[in-house]
Amino acid sequence: MKLSNVERLVLSNQYKILMDLNPDEVDYYEEKLKIVQNGYTHYYNDLFSEIDEELPEHISQEVVAVLNMYRAINFSYDDLKDDEKQEIPKHRVEFEGFDGNEEPQHYSFCRFVIEDSNRFQELHNKNGYNAHRDVLPKYRRMLIVWEKLGRKTDLSRDEIISLVTPPKQAI
Repeated sequence: MKLSNVERLVLSNQYKILMDLNPDEVDYYEEKLKIVQNGYTHYYNDLFSEIDEELPEHISQEVVAVLNMYRAINFSYDDLKDDEKQEIPKHRVEFEGFDGNEEPQHYSFCRFVIEDSNRFQELHNKNGYNAHRDVLPKYRRMLIVWEKLGRKTDLSRDEIISLVTPPKQAI
């Protein structure tokens, strides 16, 4: 990695400000300042250790699509008559989240969208958004069905069932 002199000057000033603002962490910021001022390119990656790689757009689009689908499912489920609701177990329409270990980017972005950005509040889960199992295959199957339904937001009982019922396994 290479930084221009302007970038180095800006970072240098930022570290000086951070040293003044955080007297308990002067040693930490002083080390970063020395790396920048002296051009120690070998350690430039250390300057950015707290910054994650950018999230690929297709992952954020997939998460938002899943959240929109569950929004449609939940609002539609709420509009069903009580006898129709009894035909669909409540746990089938609840958004589970994503697996924090196997689907970490999806999980992290989902938490950001719901908790930090306060979007999709109707999907808020007091237990968090870690499904503790791979759910992307299920969601992707559901998204295919929802796409065939035209991404409807006002779903019938049968359409909800078609979305939340796993396909029969071939024997």
